Amino acid sequence: MTHRHPLCSCGDLNGLKIRISTISDHGLGHAEYVAPLQAAEVVGIRNRIQNFDQHVTFFRDVFRNYDFFRYECEHPYGLADRINGDILRLENEMKDIQGSGSLFEVNVPEFKPLRQCRKELRMLKHLSSLPKEITDPLVVGWDISVNTRPSIKATDGWSKGDNSRAEPIRLMLC
Repeated sequence: MTHRHPLCSCGDLNGLKIRISTISDHGLGHAEYVAPLQAAEVVGIRNRIQNFDQHVTFFRDVFRNYDFFRYECEHPYGLADRINGDILRLENEMKDIQGSGSLFEVNVPEFKPLRQCRKELRMLKHLSSLPKEITDPLVVGWDISVNTRPSIKATDGWSKGDNSRAEPIRLMLC
């Protein structure tokens, strides 16, 4: 009595062994065909990583010299929004490279200059949202000069409710 395997149309286990070896030979043939294509793709990904790293380093150098880092910049928001769009495009390209790298098991660096640009732009937006002049009622009446200490003689009247002669000091953020 011969054993019939439900997946095998051959009738015995010997036929099954022959069929399995034939299928594995076909698989090895396909692996040999795919290996050069995979190696070429890995080289392409490494080239993309190298080019992207050079681009990000150049972008970081240019980013550090933008006008919105200067106090005199009149319209920091427009420039910051444009640079934000550039950073978003670079971050999307970085995610694409990381996805390709993980698919082909290629180590992809973190691209720290891009992350640093994002961090500094976020900090810049936060600082730009603060008012440029702060009026603090606690320092009303202080006489401030470069070479002397603050004087509190004018705050005595202010603390007693007589703040008619005291003017608020405006502190400029730099």
